[in-house]
Amino acid sequence: MAVAGLEINDAGVVLGSAGRLLVESPGYALEDDTGVWVGESARARARLAPRLVNHGFWERLDAEPATRPVGHARTHADLVAMHLERVWEHREADTDGVILAVPGSLGREQLGLLLGVAEAIALPVRGLVDRALAALGDGAADGDGLHVHVEAGLHGVVASLVEQGESLAVLEVRRLEAPGLLAMDEALAMCIAGRFVRDTRFDPRHSAASEQALYGGLRGWLQRLADSASTTVELGSSTGARHVVQVDAAELHGALEPAIATLAAEVRAFAPPGSVLGVGHQLGAMPFVAERLGAALGTEPARLARGAAALGAARHAASIARTGPRTVTRRLGAPAPAPPPRAAPGPPPRPTHVVHEGVAHRIAGECFAIARDAEPATGLGLAALPAGARCVLRERGPVTVLEPEGAVSLNGRTLAVPEPVSAGDRLGFPGSAVELLLVAVSDGASA
Repeated sequence: MAVAGLEINDAGVVLGSAGRLLVESPGYALEDDTGVWVGESARARARLAPRLVNHGFWERLDAEPATRPVGHARTHADLVAMHLERVWEHREADTDGVILAVPGSLGREQLGLLLGVAEAIALPVRGLVDRALAALGDGAADGDGLHVHVEAGLHGVVASLVEQGESLAVLEVRRLEAPGLLAMDEALAMCIAGRFVRDTRFDPRHSAASEQALYGGLRGWLQRLADSASTTVELGSSTGARHVVQVDAAELHGALEPAIATLAAEVRAFAPPGSVLGVGHQLGAMPFVAERLGAALGTEPARLARGAAALGAARHAASIARTGPRTVTRRLGAPAPAPPPRAAPGPPPRPTHVVHEGVAHRIAGECFAIARDAEPATGLGLAALPAGARCVLRERGPVTVLEPEGAVSLNGRTLAVPEPVSAGDRLGFPGSAVELLLVAVSDGASA
């Protein structure tokens, strides 16, 4: 049997085991007319139903009534339980225990409540470990001395001072005053929206659907800017019109400057001279931040891998479990050699073509429209489609996402928000007999 690691961060609760990440789920929940949504599916609807969404239940973690109940969850603790249950569903079949990697800033009462929630949902907690310690214990701490670990959640940033010698030990933890990822995302979205208004007179904030597309597209656009001074951003309006702007990295840097300056000053005041800097994955994914923190400390920042705390907790599970399930481990010895990742089926292939009536049409470029009036160079035009039917296949990093801009179904299910797609998926259009099949054609095949 195996023991998994569960990294607690409202920006992304991560479950990992045996060197492999199983799921990452942000701390969002909402209930609308279509059902109860938790994690990524809730975040994908957050701007469509802003008065229904919850994203503060991990931050508050108490027994007080939630301002927006979801399903049977009436308190913040209930919402945490609902979220944990959904994440735990992704465990491997042979998993019989879990180590929780918790933020060092978590108070005694919140910790007790978290353990009570775990017991109520039969989550088999074998031990607790400081999140920064677990992340550095996955191999990120290189060399003896002092390490400063900085990680962000949705609502704040936590800095931890860890000493490495014969063992790793947490010396100090501080909740910083710098804003969390929600505030940073807000600044970036407002900057991009302002560019649309200035260049096209289109304001994506005036429609729930375009505002959701704005926030949903942030991570993909930021990823492109990691290797470029500017990138093209395209959004659709409620009328079906497409609007395109060019966004410069310098613009976004300026939008984030107040938050970054506050964070850099606080980290510099917290870190002893000569400290090694480790930036958690959630914070490191935000542009310009790691470099600025490194400059503030006069060191090269180390970007920690996604889910490092979950994998570190699983890797050290035996020693953490000896401490017991009610005491947070704040010191770790040298771990056993990391186990090789378990063999796992690869992700479904990314679609390269759309098949209509036996003919395969290549998905060209990063943005491929399917509509009645789509241009052949950038999409697939089908006269049989209803006038308002339109969707876009858009590349976002390693995945292709289907963005509905009219009535469209995915595998027989009506699609209201963007979702990743893969080869084998089928697209339909209500009121039309058109059915499309997404396929992947290898380099050696012809289409």
